[in-house]
Amino acid sequence: MSIKVKYFSRNITKFLLKYDWEQRKLGEVGEFEKGRGYSKKELVKYGHKIILYGHLYTNYKTVIEIIDTCVENDKYSVKSKVGDIIIPSSGESSEDIARASVVPYSGIILGGDLNIITIDKKMSTPIFVALAVSNGNKKKELSKLSQGKSVVHLYNSDLKKINLLFPALEEQHRIETFFIHLDNLIALHKRKLNLLKQIKQGYLQQMFPKNGEKVPKLRFANFEGDWEERKLGEILTERSELMTKNEDFPLVSFTVENGVTPKTIRYEREQLVKGNKDGKQYKVTRLNDIVYNPANLKFGAINRNKYGNAVFSPIYITFDVNLEIAIPEYVEKLVTNNNFIKYSLKYQQGTVYERQSVTPENLLSIYVTFPTVNEQVILGKFLWTFDNFATFYQTKITKLNMLKHIYLQKMFI
Repeated sequence: MSIKVKYFSRNITKFLLKYDWEQRKLGEVGEFEKGRGYSKKELVKYGHKIILYGHLYTNYKTVIEIIDTCVENDKYSVKSKVGDIIIPSSGESSEDIARASVVPYSGIILGGDLNIITIDKKMSTPIFVALAVSNGNKKKELSKLSQGKSVVHLYNSDLKKINLLFPALEEQHRIETFFIHLDNLIALHKRKLNLLKQIKQGYLQQMFPKNGEKVPKLRFANFEGDWEERKLGEILTERSELMTKNEDFPLVSFTVENGVTPKTIRYEREQLVKGNKDGKQYKVTRLNDIVYNPANLKFGAINRNKYGNAVFSPIYITFDVNLEIAIPEYVEKLVTNNNFIKYSLKYQQGTVYERQSVTPENLLSIYVTFPTVNEQVILGKFLWTFDNFATFYQTKITKLNMLKHIYLQKMFI
């Protein structure tokens, strides 16, 4: 993969042509119309494919490949032509609304709150236009044109006035090819990562005993006998140390995605706290602790501290592992197993779903089965291999996304 990335970086200047780009208003290169509204009640599992504006923010990218919504009645609907560009005409924020996608199929129903542009293919290409309006200064310009407070709107009349720079058609095709190839690489590595996660989860289901059983279905050679049943409280002890943040114990976050992780702008809330924060006490967590968020355990917020010594919010619970009985890496695999999480959720307390939580006392009361330390080590090494490959693919995806972002910013000024 690194070779391909270097190839992109080294040859992109050869990839583009040396002609000036011509400025045109978007209204000069296409025809405009609006989609027709459908309500959620009209959606069905099988029927006529429909694109809804809300899914442009989550499901669809520059080129829409898979359409996952249907309606039964297509009468009076507006249907796509191959290469139509769709841009949301309403949304929750001006940033989200400034994006465009290409519909590569004909006959797809285009729902309400969609601006539809049919490009004159003698003058431009749909993918190039979608990239141009969704990136660089044009994205900012579209954001500024959006109107409204709680819900923002963007109209075809505004889109028609947008000035875009157009290279020759040949260069537009080359730009399209470059970004499509980059998207395909990203999609390929995402598929590999998802497949790896599925295979790992399959092994986890087979290599841990089910509730009420004392041996797993799948086991390494030369290991026999029942696994020993213990309360989780024999393995884990809650750590209740408090201290102020410092160089040796920095303030960190705990997330479902990354576990114990350095704070980012997204999770930084310190600036919202009034008064002197220098003496504020945080909960201590150390390397190889098992950490969980009682309110978010249902979403998988439990993991091993791979970061090191740190402090974080007292809302998180952190446990020290009894090394005479278990190794932290093995305990991590046990408590992050879907079967364990599902079983622990029977202890949830609270009347509002979002606020339901599993207390540390209830979590530690759960009985779990443990093999010998030697079998834990062998089992752990096998499962860690999957984690290493997952990190490998995730790093590739991150680097490719960064590369794509850089090129989009530089090509569409």
